[in-house]
Formats: sequence, structure tokens, C-alpha cells
Amino acid sequence: MQRKWLNNMAQVMRTRDWRLSFVPFIMGTVYMWLWWFDIPMQSASVILVLLSLITSVGFAALGYFVNEFFDKESDARAGKVNRLAYLPARLQGAILLLCVTLTFLPWIWLPKNLLSYIFIAAQIGLYLVYSLPGIRLKENPYLSVIVDAGYAYLIPLALSFHTYSLYAGKHDYPAWYFFFITTLFFTGVRNILQHQSRDAIRDALSGTKTLPLLLGIRGTFQLVVVLFLYENFFWLFTWVLLFQKAWIAVVYIVIHLIIAIYTYKLMMISACRVQQEGLYINRSYMIFFPIWAVVLAVTVDPLWVVVFFIHIVLFVPGFYYRFIWIKMKAIYYAVVSFIMVQVRDVVSKAVNYPIYYCFRLFGVDLIKENRTAADVLLGRKRK
Repeated sequence: MQRKWLNNMAQVMRTRDWRLSFVPFIMGTVYMWLWWFDIPMQSASVILVLLSLITSVGFAALGYFVNEFFDKESDARAGKVNRLAYLPARLQGAILLLCVTLTFLPWIWLPKNLLSYIFIAAQIGLYLVYSLPGIRLKENPYLSVIVDAGYAYLIPLALSFHTYSLYAGKHDYPAWYFFFITTLFFTGVRNILQHQSRDAIRDALSGTKTLPLLLGIRGTFQLVVVLFLYENFFWLFTWVLLFQKAWIAVVYIVIHLIIAIYTYKLMMISACRVQQEGLYINRSYMIFFPIWAVVLAVTVDPLWVVVFFIHIVLFVPGFYYRFIWIKMKAIYYAVVSFIMVQVRDVVSKAVNYPIYYCFRLFGVDLIKENRTAADVLLGRKRK
């Protein structure tokens, strides 16, 4: 009974939406700051990471709560299920209190200054202007995509970087940081456009004006392609700059580039599939980027490998394990098959050829007579 109740609460708070997308990426940036600022694993830094996780979960849950709370009317018009609307007011208040607690309580201990408060206020402010009736920039086809990219990527990135710079006592902004944040602007706009494309019919029914409804399927797809190209240019350039500090960054560059090329080919094959199912490139941000960021942190202090296993358990979907296992088996069998073919060919040339020519010295042509060396030595003749 308790498990069922927890599952219902998870659905109401839409934990799956942000637990496997928003939070893993933000935690990936946290691991990246551990590497960039050369932060070793100590009790203070472990607490710092834990508090970062709690407030990230709080911000994500609070953002979805605010959006769901003020979407009740529009969801009803569109025939969309809003689980929050079915809960009594007291339970809704309890969920809001939990979200607010998770969001703000860690900041009692997290490093902060005036700029930190500005970032936090901006994050909450964007939640409100995006959803509040009367303002509701969610219904503005142009500003909605910018606001969404702001609270989903830009401000969380800026806030986390600033927090860890305060902890490390280093306040300079490297060149790659600006390429990084530019990348996430394009990523955020692209993602919200795809989300709006999937909800286009419901948005039309609810009277919500979105950019995909104005541009149409073809126009939206063309814009997504342009954003995708800019996004990956700035992303790859970010890591090229980071390559100066860690040469192993080239591994992630190659991984991301492979995924980007594969995604682009799929985009060119089917526009509708891209609009409805999203892009494979997001897996680079949600799965591979955080894992690779932990690897970078391990180069600073091997003890950070503990975070690697914790992250895998908390934020990598179970089906990825099966997918990776299947791919590893396929690669294993392909490699073994290739080696066996090559070994057999080498053995044939290294062993059989000398035997053949040795018998030729005695006037015996094994190939022409269709006989083996054993046949000749035992005096057998084949019919």
C-alpha cells in the first residue's frame, strides 16, 4: 500500500520527467566543477555534492509543480490528465512545502553571496512568469522558448558554477564556460520546441499559442535542425578548449560526435520521428556527459569513483543496462568472429603452405591429387 502511494506521488510530481533528464545533467556539471576547480574528496566536498543534489531535485520538482498547478484549466480544455488537480488542497500544499524545503534548505550551508541570491530569485521568477495567469509567458510563442531554456539550463548552470567557484575561492570565468552556456541555450530552445511539437494538438485545443503551431511541422523541423547544428558546434568547441587541460577529453568528443552524426542522419530520414520521439543527442547530455564528468573528477581524486557508482544507480535507466549489455555482446562476437577468421587464414598460410611445398620437393602435389599429408604418409588414395 505504501509503495503504491509513493508511486502515485512520484507520478503527481512527474519525477520521471526530471529525474532522468534535468537532474542528471545538472549533477554532471557539478562533477565537472569538481574537476575544473581541483576539488578533492573530503567530508566538506562530499556534503557540498550532496546538498547540490538535494537542491537540484528541489528546483526540478518545484518547477514542475508550479507548471502543473497553473496548467489545471488549460489541461482540462485540452483533455489532458493533470494528476495534481485530483489531489485535495491540503495534500497539494504538503507537496509544495516539500519542494520548497528541498529547494531552499540546502542553501543554509551551501556557499553563497549576493549573486547567488540573484540567480535563485531569477530561477523562481522564471517559473512564475512562465506559468502565472495574467503573465503566462508559456502562451507567448517566442518568449516561452527563451524562458524555458533559461530555467531549465542557463540559470542552473550559472548558479552551480558560481557556487563551486565560491567554494574553491576561484572567481574567474574561462573562455570555454561561455561556449558551454551558449550551447545550452540552443539545447534548451531545441528541447522545448520538440516538447511543444509533441503537444501541438493539445495546445491547439487549450488555446495555447506555441511556436510549432505558428511555424507548422516543416518550419519547426527546419528550425530544430539549425538549432541542432549550432548546439553541436558550440558543444564540441567547448570540449576542444577543455582538451587543453585534460587530453582524455578527446574520448568524450569522439563519443558525442558519433552520436551527433547518427542523430543528424536520423533527422534527415524522418522529420516526424524526430518531432515525436526526440533526438538521440539528448542521451549524450543525460547519460554520457555526467558519467564522463565523473571520470574527469576521478583524475583529481580517485575516491570520486564512488560517485560514479551512485550516479549509475540513481540516474541511469535500467533499460540502458540491457541495451549496453546487448551491444557489448554483439561487439564481442563480432571481434571474436573477426579474430577467428584472421587466425584461421594466418594458420593456413603459416602451416599448410610449408607442408604443401615440402611435399612438392618429393614430386607430390597435394592439391592436384586431392590428398592430405596424412593420406600420403599412410599410403591412402582418395577415390
